[in-house]
Amino acid sequence: MIKRLKSLCGEIHFSTLLVCGGCIFPVYRSHPEIADMLREKWAFAVILIMLVLCVQTVLRGKLWHIDMNKILKTFVLVGIIQITIAFLQLIGIIPSFHQFFRFTATFRNPAIYAMMLTLCLPICIFYSINSVDKSRYKWNILIFLLTLWIVISESRASMIAAACSSFAVVYFESSRFRNIMSFRRIWFLILICGIIILIGLYFYKRDSADGRILIWLVSLKMIATKPIFGWGEDGFAASYMPYQAMFLQENEESRFAYLADNITHPFNEFLLLAIKYGILGVVVLFGIIALIAVMIRNNRGKYMSLHIAILLTVIILSMFTNAFTIPIVWICVIFVICLVVSEYCMPAPKRRLTMAMLLLIPILLILFNNRNILSELRWHNSQKSSASVNEVLDEYRRIYTHLKANASFLYNYGALLHYNGFYEESQDILIECTRFYDDYNVRLLMADNYKQIGEVSNSIETFEYAQAMVPCRFLPLYHEMKVYEDIGDSVNACHVAKRIIEKPAKIEKSPSVQKIKQEAKMLVCRLDCK
Repeated sequence: MIKRLKSLCGEIHFSTLLVCGGCIFPVYRSHPEIADMLREKWAFAVILIMLVLCVQTVLRGKLWHIDMNKILKTFVLVGIIQITIAFLQLIGIIPSFHQFFRFTATFRNPAIYAMMLTLCLPICIFYSINSVDKSRYKWNILIFLLTLWIVISESRASMIAAACSSFAVVYFESSRFRNIMSFRRIWFLILICGIIILIGLYFYKRDSADGRILIWLVSLKMIATKPIFGWGEDGFAASYMPYQAMFLQENEESRFAYLADNITHPFNEFLLLAIKYGILGVVVLFGIIALIAVMIRNNRGKYMSLHIAILLTVIILSMFTNAFTIPIVWICVIFVICLVVSEYCMPAPKRRLTMAMLLLIPILLILFNNRNILSELRWHNSQKSSASVNEVLDEYRRIYTHLKANASFLYNYGALLHYNGFYEESQDILIECTRFYDDYNVRLLMADNYKQIGEVSNSIETFEYAQAMVPCRFLPLYHEMKVYEDIGDSVNACHVAKRIIEKPAKIEKSPSVQKIKQEAKMLVCRLDCK
């Protein structure tokens, strides 16, 4: 047993433990918001450590002194642990970390869990192809389990990424497969099968797919408005929902109106980059991708297929998900880039310059993201504080000086002021919040603030604006109906009540929707609306 434990420890590299250890943050359930904050800080710290190690070895004039087998097998080990946890959640031994999903492993939802497995799958295929002993069947079992769980997760992006990355590894590692693929008919057959599968995946969850299409259409309109330099770092969060409201008002009869939701990410990292930094940002990104591709092509190393597969996986996931909000994705990308730069042929001066540039980027990101970490900890501690409301608000006012550009803090601060009756102060904070983040929930709070301070017309206008952002919701119309009823405007109250009654519900059996519709019917009867 001791020998086996020593052998296992020998297969685990320190830096890889740091890489994979971030998977545990979501299990920190007592303070999940702190876990979310720490996960981001941890990711940047790991990236910095990896780059420092890489630069250190380059300056010494030799390759990065790590065993790739250890690192790759450690990634697989983490994948096995995640599968085990997901299975225990599925059979009810361990609770899921999301109330709506039976399994999530140690992540927030099954889609992120599937991303992790998708990054492990090509590694297992690589070892399966290159195994010459009885260990091959073990890798094949892992391949089966990884594929099964990716399918069970129902993540279409992960399915597509897994298929493409697996194909890449098999193509570059198997000469027999390459010979088969030399026939044009095979490529034509693969193209036809790929199109059929994509169509099938679209209709498998059509509403979800159409929802993504809506987001992409609105995002393209934003890009068209500011194509060169983009909207800036907070551009998407601050402007997407107003643009969605405008788009849906222009297409009132569209099916999209009942698929729209409150959106914080376009589910396409390339679109997000174009919105934030314009065409210039996209050009820089594709320049980096092209540079990495050229470096891989110029020096066909032992792990070339895995470099290609991992980068291909990340690119595909980035096209359909919010991949770069997941630390493990960031780390895989940086890991591959570091390995490519440190291992592949490049004159020493150029290699050192490239490394210096790669190192500078995360340093700047770390400094930017961590400059207010103490204030963020004070904020999260205040949320859990048992002190009086006035004491908590005093602490928020002190923290505000340091976090006045943090959209999450501003929204939380505005909401806290609202629910404790400081409506005018809350409104000032929420108006400031819209500079960085503007959505349905912000507008609902603002509308109620207007109502409480007696600005009825502004309240009604803001409720209508919130309704335009997410037309399938009933709450803005309900509150608008109540405002008209409170001021004695029976004509408009009846009009809004009829809108509520006639409005089709996204989920007809929703208790909250049924309650709202029932109150609207009672108002129509009480006021004898015609």
